[in-house]
Amino acid sequence: MLTQERLKELLHYDEETCVFTWITSPRNNVPAGKIAGTYDKNGYLRILYKGKLYMGHWLAWLYVYGKWPDNEIDHINGNPTDNRISNLRDVTRKQNMENKKIYKNNKSGVSGINWHKKKQRWVVRIGHFGKRISVGQFVNIEDAIVARRNAVNITFTHNVKTI
Repeated sequence: MLTQERLKELLHYDEETCVFTWITSPRNNVPAGKIAGTYDKNGYLRILYKGKLYMGHWLAWLYVYGKWPDNEIDHINGNPTDNRISNLRDVTRKQNMENKKIYKNNKSGVSGINWHKKKQRWVVRIGHFGKRISVGQFVNIEDAIVARRNAVNITFTHNVKTI
C-alpha cells in the first residue's frame, strides 16, 4: 500500500496547479521532472506506479492529509481535472451523487428539472437514497429552479451550489 512518505519520495504535488511531477524516475522511459499521469475519457488523472493505476484526486488527498480518504473524493466544482486540494472533499457516496454534473441531454440547464411536453410544464424531481421525489410542476423555469433549490437544501446532506 502506497504511503504518504513513499508518495512524497516519488512525486511532487503542487496544491495550486494540481500538477504531479516525478521526483524520481518510475521507469526507464519516464524521466524525473516529467509531469505524471494521463487523463482518462472522463477527465480523471490516472498515475501508473508499479503496475497499479492511482487516481490523481486520491493521491492528492494522501499527499496532503497523510491518509487515504474514508469514503469517496468529490470534486466540489464538478471538474474532474481540477485536483487542487481546496476543490476536493471526502464525502459519502450519497453526497458525491448529490453534487454530480448535469446530464448532456438536459434541456433545462438545471439538474432535476425537465420539460414535460404534454403538460407544458417544468417538472422538478430530486433523488434521495435511491428514490425519485417529485417536487412539483411549474409554468416558468424560475419557479422550478427555486423549488428545486429549496427541496435540495432541505433534503440533501449539504447545501446545493448556486443553480
